[in-house]
Amino acid sequence: LPERFVAPWLIRHVVPPPVFIVGMPRSGTTHLHNLLALDPQFRAPRNYEVFNPHGFLTGWLTTAILAPFLSWRRPMDAVQMQVFSPQEEEFALAGMCGLSPYWSFGFPRRTPALNRFWFSTGFSPREADRWARLYGLFLRKLTVWSRRTPLLKNPANTGRVALLRKYFPGSKFIHIHRHPHAVYRSNLHLAREGLVVFQLQDPPPEGGYEARILENYRRAIDSYYAEIGPLPDGDVLDVRYEDLDRDALGEIERIYDHLGWHMTEAYRSKLVAYLEGVAGYRKNSFTPLAEQDQQRVNAVMAPYLDQWGYASATDTPRAA
Repeated sequence: LPERFVAPWLIRHVVPPPVFIVGMPRSGTTHLHNLLALDPQFRAPRNYEVFNPHGFLTGWLTTAILAPFLSWRRPMDAVQMQVFSPQEEEFALAGMCGLSPYWSFGFPRRTPALNRFWFSTGFSPREADRWARLYGLFLRKLTVWSRRTPLLKNPANTGRVALLRKYFPGSKFIHIHRHPHAVYRSNLHLAREGLVVFQLQDPPPEGGYEARILENYRRAIDSYYAEIGPLPDGDVLDVRYEDLDRDALGEIERIYDHLGWHMTEAYRSKLVAYLEGVAGYRKNSFTPLAEQDQQRVNAVMAPYLDQWGYASATDTPRAA
């Protein structure tokens, strides 16, 4: 209630063009977000902000109440998660309006109806205007004190590039991809070990998240490449998760060089310290996909296996 009166006087500024990290869920978006969020030129949403989007400017009591109940690790991969950890803003959008596919995590029987919000073409003009207005409101609140560039990680935005560039001109896109076998396998694990925590009803045998993984995967990537076509080369970049995992510092330097950013020594030092701190993190370990599943993934993702350089790569037994 206080924020409804205070916020209009505080958030009249223009938000800098955001940086959007996109990619299929389980492709490494969180890892990349955590690395870039260490740079003070960016402002990433935090857990307490996305889960209280209407009141995080003034609702400090809510933040204090939230802290003891927040899981310290994500249920699907044991990644550390704290009140001030970077988080994807799709949760904030879901809380501010019903125009989000993330509502299907709690209500999986509504997956077919909500699935359209993964894509630019799924919004009606009226829905798009409302969605963009609330998105802008959240970003203005996020940057009210710092005016820094929003750094946003949101797998749901992979198929929304055209919509985002319409309402946030000048924004940049970093797309991270990973071997489709690993992505598919990890999304199965997400559905069975992660999303089940949020479900308020049993999912339908057909049409839920698990059943639509490959369909959404291919359609989202098709949409992404179709919609970045008109954008300047310096505003978009593809990143291989495997390269980031092997040489994070070198890959971050490549990102900065391509997008025209300056890497300060202070940020480099923070980045090195963070990488040393997570060096002992152990990814989930899985057996390779069954031959039948590999063939299904290959059939659906064949063009991208070749484009991303995975056509000759064998399936590996480890995936986050």
